[in-house]
Amino acid sequence: MVVRRQLVGVGAVVACLITGVAPGATASAAHSLASPRSCAPAADSYGFGPSALLSIEFSSLATGWAVGGNRVLRTTDGGAHWSVVYRQDHAQLAQIDGYDDAHAWVLGRDVLLATADGGRTWHQLADPCLREVNFFSTTNGVAVAGKTLVRTSDGGSHWSSALTSPRPVTSACFTDRSHGWLGADGRIYRTADGGDSWRLNVAGPRRSKAQRRESLALVECSGSDRGWAELVGPGAAMNQEPHIGYRLSSTGSRPLFEEGYFPYPGLPKNLPSSPGPYFAAFSSVSPSIAAFVDFCSPCGYGRSSVAVFDGDRLGPDHVVRNIVGVQGAAFLSASNGWVVGETSQVSRHPHWRIVHTTDGGKTWTTQYQT
Repeated sequence: MVVRRQLVGVGAVVACLITGVAPGATASAAHSLASPRSCAPAADSYGFGPSALLSIEFSSLATGWAVGGNRVLRTTDGGAHWSVVYRQDHAQLAQIDGYDDAHAWVLGRDVLLATADGGRTWHQLADPCLREVNFFSTTNGVAVAGKTLVRTSDGGSHWSSALTSPRPVTSACFTDRSHGWLGADGRIYRTADGGDSWRLNVAGPRRSKAQRRESLALVECSGSDRGWAELVGPGAAMNQEPHIGYRLSSTGSRPLFEEGYFPYPGLPKNLPSSPGPYFAAFSSVSPSIAAFVDFCSPCGYGRSSVAVFDGDRLGPDHVVRNIVGVQGAAFLSASNGWVVGETSQVSRHPHWRIVHTTDGGKTWTTQYQT
């Protein structure tokens, strides 16, 4: 059974960039997307330096992947040891999507890499302005390209023209050819027919159209009719960022928590408070379990906190030790999880670490440091 845990973190939400295949690519591809000029650049999230760690994912209990900056890391013993399986100067890598222990895709500033042998060899694919990739088999996947949704059936060598979907798309995941979730226009949608049609599932708080389009709607699948999501933004005030966590269901989704500084018209009263004032990352474990990580920039030199939703309630907040600013998270159960991030907000050359918990965030051990 494949165990997949996809991170979603602000530090790993990659910018929309001009299409192109860098010199030396081992695979090329054509696509029928609109001209790259229609892909307006977004805020750059690649300026972290070559040693950054921005994304982490485990494809099984033993095998995990982490990426950022100029490298891809892999472990085959649950994180006890990590090794570099790809390195290239100025690569500016930001997201890993590992389908199983052999197959993974890495997205960078202007590159999409793929491996089918556990990272021993990598192939460079065309990148039609991709900002996020999600594969639900070794060949089939979807991606956010610019502000639209595209798909592939050959492992990412070719990408289709834009699928019919609400815009602007910020996040998407599919569990098979038919079922998927979409974050777009500050709302959450679901499809049961491969994206031919989309049904609004989460409208979120009552906001203007402009406010919705400035919001990030982030989704993670956990079965054909279940998932998790966060609506983030727009804006921030008094060191607080509006964000709301959701548990998704085809029969009715519900909010789990809110950042309490902001009013959210139309939501239930007295929702639990978010783990912190700023969104950092979340990780889908199962239809009933997910981990949510937030960041507090004014807390001393900065602090990240994690809370696990298990069953029917959001657990207590726990400080993520040994990391100040979390960029990505990967949990395999309510107790067993990893996060990646930096050790300082003030240093010009911070260390980047992978830390691990086996008790839901109460205690942490450092497994890797740049």
